[in-house]
Amino acid sequence: MPSIGPGSFLYQQPFFDDPSLLASFPAGDYVCNASGGTLGPVQVTVTRQAQPYWPDSVPAYTPATIIAMQNANAAFDLALDFNAWAAPAPADFGINFVIIYDALTGSVVYSVGFNAADMAHAVPAGTLTRGRSYNAFLYFSGRSQIFDGTLNRLVAYDYATYATLFTVACVGDLNRDTFVDDADFSSFALAYDTLLCDEPTMPFGCPADLNRDGTVDDADFSIFAAAYNDLICP
Repeated sequence: MPSIGPGSFLYQQPFFDDPSLLASFPAGDYVCNASGGTLGPVQVTVTRQAQPYWPDSVPAYTPATIIAMQNANAAFDLALDFNAWAAPAPADFGINFVIIYDALTGSVVYSVGFNAADMAHAVPAGTLTRGRSYNAFLYFSGRSQIFDGTLNRLVAYDYATYATLFTVACVGDLNRDTFVDDADFSSFALAYDTLLCDEPTMPFGCPADLNRDGTVDDADFSIFAAAYNDLICP
């Protein structure tokens, strides 16, 4: 069995479609070195069957979730919504995974698996750090338990996607520089004049909509004014 080194080997190759991936990794057993888990460095065997069973849908966060990710508040739960899928035969079952990496350090800050029938998951408040950037991966994993006469093996075929996630340093800090100052006021004023978050001219994610009601209005100005008076993010 060839050793293909540490890490998630499927992400180390420029696969653009299923045929190119399967041609690069023909059916058989592969030895992988894994680390970073509770067991420390381990060596695992990955089996690639001749008949693959990819999930029937590519994972995708909803547009509303993508927008919420642009200005997430680390002090509150972050709701992640995504599309439905089913594990095709011969897979026995499916699992969803959400894994969030710190964009600067590459370290995993959150990892969870849950039922494939679920179309939503909440990242608990306090998991993320304010004023940071993350990559939030969503995996759909079709899996099968295989008995080959000597041992049971879990075989999986995964699709994954990710979105960039930003947490605000504090309310009103629209440019994420840890200050709520004139630069933020200029950005807020432009958004206030635009009013509706779904207007094409509104900045992506509508960061000035501080109460997340779909508009940038007097209610948001009251919140912004209080933060502007404080100046420095607490």
